[in-house]
Amino acid sequence: MQFGATLFRSVCRRIVPAILLFLIPTVEATAQGAETEWLGFTEALEKAAEEHKPLFVYVRAPWCGPCYRMETDVLPELGNRLRGFVPAKVDLSERPEPGSLADQRAFLWARAEGLQTPPAFAVISPDGVTVAALRGFTQAGPLERTLRLAERRIASATP
Repeated sequence: MQFGATLFRSVCRRIVPAILLFLIPTVEATAQGAETEWLGFTEALEKAAEEHKPLFVYVRAPWCGPCYRMETDVLPELGNRLRGFVPAKVDLSERPEPGSLADQRAFLWARAEGLQTPPAFAVISPDGVTVAALRGFTQAGPLERTLRLAERRIASATP
């Protein structure tokens, strides 16, 4: 009986901290990611102009494996960092109806910027100029550096 209780305590001392270390970052990342409210491209452009904030655009598609990794592993890490931006999500699988210019705007922009292969990211200044872009899967660190660089470019262009 003594041996069984000792073994149980020993196992619990090793496994419980490991489980907690695994769960705590997951809960934190989920909470951060929940704070980001993604808008459509046209709506986000209008809001960015009204609030005089830069626009962070995420180009994705549901069939894109790296996009799934970005959404589960990387973007939640940026939760608070994106507060200074108006976040927009462009889903390349949602083709606009012919004749609907407002909805086609995102696709025309992505094509003009060479961002029609997901995942891709861009920062657009409040006046509509693309100041930074990244293509492909990107870790949180390089993505944050790109956000800082874009903010500096926007600040230096603003009189």
